[in-house]
Amino acid sequence: MGYISKPLPGCFVDWTHPLSRELVEYWLLNEGSGSGLAGLTSRFSPGSLIASPLWHNGVLFDGSTQYGSLSTLGSFLSDTYNKGFSVAARYACTGATSAAYGICGSLGTGAVNGFQLLINRNESGSIEANHLGLSIYGTGASLSAGSDASLSDGLRHSIIVAVQPGLSAASVAMYFDRKSLEVTVGTSTITAMANMAEPLRVGARSIGGVISLYLPGAIEYLAIWLRPLKTAEVIDFQVNPYANILSPSYRRYFIPAAAGGLSIPVAMHHYKQLRTTNR
Repeated sequence: MGYISKPLPGCFVDWTHPLSRELVEYWLLNEGSGSGLAGLTSRFSPGSLIASPLWHNGVLFDGSTQYGSLSTLGSFLSDTYNKGFSVAARYACTGATSAAYGICGSLGTGAVNGFQLLINRNESGSIEANHLGLSIYGTGASLSAGSDASLSDGLRHSIIVAVQPGLSAASVAMYFDRKSLEVTVGTSTITAMANMAEPLRVGARSIGGVISLYLPGAIEYLAIWLRPLKTAEVIDFQVNPYANILSPSYRRYFIPAAAGGLSIPVAMHHYKQLRTTNR
């Protein structure tokens, strides 16, 4: 069983599905109210929204003070050198193409041990309109890559970046709305990684705890894997990020029996947006 649209709170990860293999965390951003940001794996403490952004099929950020603070993700970053990683998000950006904006990212003091996924930033670290930029920072070297895509048109788009083990110059793949992008790599191969010292930010980026590059727009979901997704998996996830990797929750009801009888437990689907899928 799977969802055909974004489910309400109460669903959980289907750990039997191949897409959930090495899933670090999936922030569905479906709370709908309040300031808490809980991941579906329950591996990390819930994060929080800062400066009261609005909820609307995800989170709407104002581009000046609002962002989300998630988790330091344990040993995730130090493990990426040997395993690679992937990041998936659905976002909208209403800002000008003359400035860079953070989809997500967090770096330690001095721009070390972290990564950032930015709009309008190229592989050389310069502002470039409609460019998707990924930068990964180790303990002493960094790897950056970028690709052209229509990123700042105000519409919602799905992006996935997948990085092979070794974090080398030829290891980065980028996907935009199910299409593979031509990637240009700018800087050197990383040789060592340590754990993130700062919580991962969404709707902005952080360097040593200083927040910048606030996103004017929306983030609908954010997911991270400790492995590079294959092209077929990317397409599968971007077609419907809820259908296969999530399972419905169940609520148990009891039908009262006649006097002297036994109550009968009945398991019922919590939500209506369910369907059978063969993907």
